[in-house]
Amino acid sequence: MWRGLLCLMIFSFTGCGLIIAGREQTVRVETLPTDALITVPDLIVDEPTPAKFKLPRTQSALLQITKPGYSEKWVVLDKEKSQLVIIADILLTGP
Repeated sequence: MWRGLLCLMIFSFTGCGLIIAGREQTVRVETLPTDALITVPDLIVDEPTPAKFKLPRTQSALLQITKPGYSEKWVVLDKEKSQLVIIADILLTGP
């Protein structure tokens, strides 16, 4: 009985955004010209474009884009919560 109650409490304190969307998101990066190198310094990601990789939803990410003969570019991917997910969290899981 206590295990069931504990599981119910843990489930109710977890926001529906986490349940629906998960802890990671897949990001796809395309560049012109192709075959530029995408580096994410905080994670171990070194991929040529077009690239697809997973990033944690809980933090922003910094991407470095390089290709010989072209200038280096840094891009910040800010984390952002959907307003719909925030409203669902409030209504479904309580304050």
